[in-house]
Amino acid sequence: MGRVIGLLQQPWIQRGVRSALAAGLAWQVAVLLPPLLSDYAYYAPLGAVIAVHPTVADSANAAWRSVLAILLGFALAYGVYELTRAVPNALTIALIVALAVCVERWLRILREQASWVSFAAVLMITVGAGEPGPYVLRYAGLTLLGAAIGVLVTTVLFPPMQLTTAVRAIARTRDRLAVHLESIAAALRNGEVPAAGDWAERGRQLDRSLDQMRAAETLVERARRANPRAHRWQGTAGSIRGSPARWTGSPSWSTT
Repeated sequence: MGRVIGLLQQPWIQRGVRSALAAGLAWQVAVLLPPLLSDYAYYAPLGAVIAVHPTVADSANAAWRSVLAILLGFALAYGVYELTRAVPNALTIALIVALAVCVERWLRILREQASWVSFAAVLMITVGAGEPGPYVLRYAGLTLLGAAIGVLVTTVLFPPMQLTTAVRAIARTRDRLAVHLESIAAALRNGEVPAAGDWAERGRQLDRSLDQMRAAETLVERARRANPRAHRWQGTAGSIRGSPARWTGSPSWSTT
């Protein structure tokens, strides 16, 4: 039982459980819709998987950015297709993809979901150009439905606070720092001075640990947003915020 609980505390295991549940629920909801949508129910689980992220805030951000990118891709593809009907299809597709990549590069608001612009544009021109209206409704609508279910599952099903990962990172860095200081104290008592290369390597190890702590603290801060469990773990989260992860500089490891 202890091993099972330990596994369930792993962020990737939790995300897998949420993704599976959200995808199953999205499919079940989609097949209950009218035939215009239920015939394409498989788009809903796609949206659910897109929206399940380690934190509630990240899930919500991924959901609306993904749907926006998909709509932009559809609009771009349809507009270019209508303007280039006399052009060979190969050139039309090439132009659409080139413009979609430019949009992905230019529209920074899409962030990691920017690649959906070109993906959706290619889908529209190759699959949905014959009936753009119904296709947009099916794909974008069902993806949005699935994404909403993904966000809901992330919010309701023990929304992660990412505290376990942060606590482990802090403990690991404190242990490494303690060992480092103890070895320095022992060397000084014996009148020994570590070589410059040894100091530099220890400094790099501690810098890596501190970077991991800062990354874990940032993740905890994101996990607190819109999280209904945040008030229950204020004490632990506060201790993490006050940990050495708040250090903004690196200690000096010179031999002078």
